[in-house]
Order: sequence, then C-alpha cells, then structure tokens
Amino acid sequence: MFFEQLQEKVTEIIFKNSVFGLAPLAAMPISNFCFPFYIQVEPTTKCNLRCNTCRRTNNVNCDMSIELFKSIISKFNSSELISRNLDLTGLGEPILHPKIASMVHYAKTNGFHVSFTSNFTLINDKNAVKLIKAQLDDLYVSVDGATKKTFEEIRVGADFDKVVENLKLFKKIKQKMGVAKPRLILETTVSEANVHEIPKIVKLAESLGVYGILFCREVKAGKTDYKNDSFASINWKELTKSSVKIQVPSPERPP
Repeated sequence: MFFEQLQEKVTEIIFKNSVFGLAPLAAMPISNFCFPFYIQVEPTTKCNLRCNTCRRTNNVNCDMSIELFKSIISKFNSSELISRNLDLTGLGEPILHPKIASMVHYAKTNGFHVSFTSNFTLINDKNAVKLIKAQLDDLYVSVDGATKKTFEEIRVGADFDKVVENLKLFKKIKQKMGVAKPRLILETTVSEANVHEIPKIVKLAESLGVYGILFCREVKAGKTDYKNDSFASINWKELTKSSVKIQVPSPERPP
C-alpha cells in the first residue's frame, strides 16, 4: 500500500508540473513508473580497510542475518511497483559477510538484478566461484588510483598490486567457467588526490579488459557548488572514446 500511495503522489506532482517540461512523463501510463528506482541493502558494516574518504570509522561491526535479508526481499516482492535492481553495498565490505553468495542467490531467484561494490582485497578462487555460481550481475571494484602510491594513500590498508592480481584472477575464473557475468566494473571516486591519474585509470581498465568504469564525485557535506571542482575539470569527452564503457554523472551536479 505504501508504494502504491507513493506512486500516486509522484505522478500527481508530474502532472502539476507538466508545464515545466514534464509533459512527456505525465503522458506515460502509471505502470511505467517503479518506486524506488533501486534498492540498497547493507549486508555488513565490517571492513578490512580504513579509506580516508570513508565515514565508517566509528561504526559497530555487525552482519545482517540471512533471515532478515530474506524478509526484506519478501516485502519488496509484495508490490509490482518495486524496482528489480538491488545493490548490496553500504559502508562495509560485502565479501566479509559469510553468507553474501547466499544473499545474491536468494535475490536472483526472486527476480532481482544484483550488484555490489567491493575493495577486492579479499577475493580468492573459492569466493569468486561462489559469487559467479550465485549469478551476481555486476561487480564494482573500488580503484581510486592507477599507481601504487596514489591508490594506497586513498585505500588505506589495501595493496594495489594484489587488487590488480585479483581482478585478473576473477576474469580468468569467469573465462574458465564460460560465463559473462558478473560484469567487472571499476568504480573511481574522483578527488584532488587522484584527478591527475584519471586517464591512467582508463588505460588500466583497458589493459585489464573490464566491462567499464563508473566515475563518482567525492561529495563533501554542506557543499552545493560542483561546477568548479576537480571532477568538472576532466575532459570526459576524450575519455569516452575508450574501448571500455565509461559512466559519469553530470558535471553540473553531484551523483
């Protein structure tokens, strides 16, 4: 009932604002809208790194129970209006959850497109195979530098060479199993500390043969002007000529 009411309210707003360029949306059937647009569930608050851009420092370490997770999925399954995109990402490292593959598999059997972001320091043959067999759709890998120095200054506690090695390992296992998924996508948070290495990160992605790169802006609390930051200074048009798919938010606003 909640989601049906939410949909009606948003559609009402669209109709009222149709004079402001939203007429095409107002003309769409109500069934075309899904709320929320994607679902984000944090399976664990545990993490093995202390990244200098992360605010989880004082978080209590705990895991979501598989029973609670299944309950959440069941509730979202109760409405046809719900998005089928599920992101198992929070402030923790998803791979630290002992049942992460089971969570992925359960969501997949309930018709969800499933993804999560990992620092990729803990990948090995065993958990890689489990995630692939669970039919994970997209696996985002945090890579905030193209050199060991920059990467490890941001991703405190991580080993750049190990992460690159793990990316190659995961790709090799996928090839051996004859599967296309999960798609490997690098995820880079652009900041003053790494903006000079963005072209090199694209080259790194090309050399690794990953599916694509998602570039995000470092959003600082209280900041509203994003037009003159390091993110907006990058020549995105040139970078999108790359052989890997590049996704960036508008330079006019935060992601």
